[in-house]
Amino acid sequence: IAAPCRQGRRGHPVGFAGHLAADLLDLHGDNGAKSVIERYRPQLQLVEVADPGILRDIDTPDDLIQT
Repeated sequence: IAAPCRQGRRGHPVGFAGHLAADLLDLHGDNGAKSVIERYRPQLQLVEVADPGILRDIDTPDDLIQT
């Protein structure tokens, strides 16, 4: 599992290894992949980046609208 981070805050998108596909496919509703990240936390690798955009979670087209 690889995730970008900026100033200590984990961002998006998160990349998952293929062997975690079944765990991701078992997710239901709006749970997101947080439970998979927590279950496999020792495998999480954070990659420090300069882009503040990684802190914005985009799940729907409406999330793209700047406020």
